[in-house]
Amino acid sequence: MWLMQQQGNNSTVHRSKRKRKSKANEASSSKDVTSTQEIDEQTKAKAKELIMKETEFKLKLSKLKENQLKMKKKFELRMKNLKEEELKLKEKELDLKILFKDTTGMTNTQLQEYEISCNLIREKYRIL
Repeated sequence: MWLMQQQGNNSTVHRSKRKRKSKANEASSSKDVTSTQEIDEQTKAKAKELIMKETEFKLKLSKLKENQLKMKKKFELRMKNLKEEELKLKEKELDLKILFKDTTGMTNTQLQEYEISCNLIREKYRIL
């Protein structure tokens, strides 16, 4: 009899332990659900943050490409201007060589052509 009471008490103890465990499991599973939801929210927040950073990066990259293109166009324009200036300087140099050419060995016809050329050069540079 005493053994039966002990077994009865044990089963009562086991039931109460089971209830506590099931309540603990419920609490734990509810915590798991809550923590899963928190993790999902954190993941979504991080995803949004990454998307924003990616968008910012793409914007900065497009601005850099735009600036690079502008700089390239400026460089090309500057190079074109420098080439034009170089050609003008070469032309001036050739004109000056003509103006200061030694005429001692020229014939009369060559001298007449030379004078015409010199007059054109003087007009061009407004030299009296």
